[in-house]
Amino acid sequence: MQVPSPLTLLPILISLVALWVAVKNYYRKNGVELRGSFQIASSRACEDRYVSNILIENIKDRSTTIFDIYLKVGNSIYIHLIEFDESPLTLKPYETYQKQFGPIEFYGFNLRKFDVNDLLANQRLKKRLVLSTSDGRYEVPRRIESWSPIADFFSNHLTGILRPVPSRYKDTDLGSNIKFVVEVTDNLDKTHIIPVGRDDHDIGVFRGFRLTRESLTSKEVLELFLLDRQIDGSLNVKDFSVCDVDAWREQRYRDYSQNRVKIDSDSFVFYYVVGRWITYRRNREMRQANKLIARSRQ
Repeated sequence: MQVPSPLTLLPILISLVALWVAVKNYYRKNGVELRGSFQIASSRACEDRYVSNILIENIKDRSTTIFDIYLKVGNSIYIHLIEFDESPLTLKPYETYQKQFGPIEFYGFNLRKFDVNDLLANQRLKKRLVLSTSDGRYEVPRRIESWSPIADFFSNHLTGILRPVPSRYKDTDLGSNIKFVVEVTDNLDKTHIIPVGRDDHDIGVFRGFRLTRESLTSKEVLELFLLDRQIDGSLNVKDFSVCDVDAWREQRYRDYSQNRVKIDSDSFVFYYVVGRWITYRRNREMRQANKLIARSRQ
């Protein structure tokens, strides 16, 4: 048997290398491939654990358009982190997006408050970033077909989509334990935002003096207390103002229920089997009710 010479094998080898490069280039420019990470934090400023930071990196040689970012907790809970409403996020090839979040007020859905602390603290419960992209749903780091959490809800009514509800004062995130915001103007006309918590009489929020328990009883009492400190020189500022966050919070969130509902993540069987059955029954009852209404109008 005649052995092929190296010169005969060279064109075949070159063709295989060219094919390999073509496949690699096609893979690099086709589809979506992202990788990312997130951090869950707690703070003295609020009662709830929250996502404090997310990092998403595009590792494809093509741009990816992102409309929404969620944190999926377990099988049935989606926490809506960011909605790029009228200006979707476009990640260019090999570009990285990072976003930091501050303390929140609570998690809400349909004007109800929910407690997800145990879920976020559970290390055994799977948590992953899920993106709504121009190519459909994308679960980092695995690619899935077109998806929307709203569609998940209509196909399974046990699906929960929670939103962190923040309180923000002039680009400063506040938490549910913040009672007042003191805005001070220093001698260089620079403005500083100082959040004051309900129990901050125990720590040094201001330099040179500590707040007292009595000073936090009301906005007026705190203003008089700080005015005295300004007069005696302990509070060396040009001007200050106090915002009553509790009063603002009561007005802004008056439509929400006052009680927080403890929530859990359904098991795989309960969510995908029992949940689908419950959804089927509810949809059938709704169709029957709609038919009765349509007949009554004839």
